[in-house]
Amino acid sequence: VGALLTYFPHAADPILERLLPQLLTRVHDQREAVKAAARGAARAVQAAFAPDQLLPVLLRVLDVPTTKVRVAALELIQSSCHAAPSYLSSAVHCRTCLQKLLPLSQDRGSSVGELRRAALDALHALHAAGGAVFLGQLVLLPLQQRAQLKRAMAVEAPQLEAEIAALQPGRPAG
Repeated sequence: VGALLTYFPHAADPILERLLPQLLTRVHDQREAVKAAARGAARAVQAAFAPDQLLPVLLRVLDVPTTKVRVAALELIQSSCHAAPSYLSSAVHCRTCLQKLLPLSQDRGSSVGELRRAALDALHALHAAGGAVFLGQLVLLPLQQRAQLKRAMAVEAPQLEAEIAALQPGRPAG
């Protein structure tokens, strides 16, 4: 996969959405050789596609019900955010990311810790890359969701409340 993407990156365009779940399943494999090969292929995918091409596909991959695939997709989203400030500066794109990541950050399923942690890490990366656009979308969330997200992000983003307050002068951040 890595060689194919290195020399013919657009050959994977039509199959990327089907290829990624198969690849991401193996990113956390028990066997080191499989894990290393899958991580190398994931890096090749990330290098071959611009973040504005890759992020929408990764967001759709989050619909796959396999936790291992979701965690690996969230890790790729997290590592792609820093290279996607122009994509994430669009309110629509930032809102779409936030809407996909928010439920995963609050998931109470069986493998709660790993999935929630990966989703929160991706949200922190989205916050860092999206800046004011992220905050603007956060403010538009229903009050209960906004409060849950702020609590979840508080440890690594203690300034979040102040950033929201600065965005809304004269209004108390809630």
